[in-house]
Amino acid sequence: MRKTPYLISFLFVSISFSLSFVSFEVPEWVFAQSPKGLPGAESVRWGLYQRCDRTIVYDGDSTDQYYTEYNCRPFPSKKYRDCQREVDNYCILWDTAGYASQLSLVFAAAALVSLLVVSTGFSTRSRRRTAWQGVAALTGLHGALQIITMAIIVCLHSRSAYPLFGEAKLSTSFYLSTISWSLDVFIIAGLLYTAFAAKSGKRWAAGRRGYQPIPG
Repeated sequence: MRKTPYLISFLFVSISFSLSFVSFEVPEWVFAQSPKGLPGAESVRWGLYQRCDRTIVYDGDSTDQYYTEYNCRPFPSKKYRDCQREVDNYCILWDTAGYASQLSLVFAAAALVSLLVVSTGFSTRSRRRTAWQGVAALTGLHGALQIITMAIIVCLHSRSAYPLFGEAKLSTSFYLSTISWSLDVFIIAGLLYTAFAAKSGKRWAAGRRGYQPIPG
């Protein structure tokens, strides 16, 4: 297989990695806000490891408003009594989502390193013929773990497993994760198509010298 498909894959895996990293770091998986117009209205953002609260302050009887800074704390935390409903395994599931997202970044980083090695002069033609399998596997693991993370958050949100979730909505990090694993599917499909094209002797995939079967 030529280097070009690996270089293109490196670009898309980099984008996928960046999106999943932002979704992991930014506390924007779930968002809730109390009705506007109420004194001391509050908005809350939940991330995989943080909860951030902000108070909306209204200026007297006018409609002018200003926001306090977000105050973030660890989440979920027994210290703040986030884990009162152990019967539902809420905290265990939320922590599992965080661990799955964190582990997915490891596989995406490994895929990037593999693609970097294959795309440079450190690889040989024979290695490039089979390297796509490892890259596809690593990318698939990244995507699968992102899907697991997303599924857990959706499940907890949909059944209102935590106070305020009934009025909350899925937010930015959720959609970034969705785009990330969707890109992974596209990358894997592209690698598979290119690999089979190279095996069948397509010059755009295999290069100037197509794969020739060894006579037996």
